Amino acid sequence: MSRKAKVNELRFYHLKAKKKMNSPNPEVRIRYKLEKYLEHKAWYHKAKESEPQDFAVSILQHQLQNNCHISVSRKRPYE
Repeated sequence: MSRKAKVNELRFYHLKAKKKMNSPNPEVRIRYKLEKYLEHKAWYHKAKESEPQDFAVSILQHQLQNNCHISVSRKRPYE
């Protein structure tokens, strides 16, 4: 699937969601919010139950150094 097709598909889903949230019928709005909540709850429990990934200590240290380097080297406008 091309990038343009993905963008168009996402735009379509956002338009449908907006249409549901702006509906004058409160039942449609409540049903949409409930479905979204249940999807999020299922995703959260699935992510929570999955085993944490085992990383080597050196990889974690390398990531930490990179993250610290990025946050320290960023110039703040008020300094």
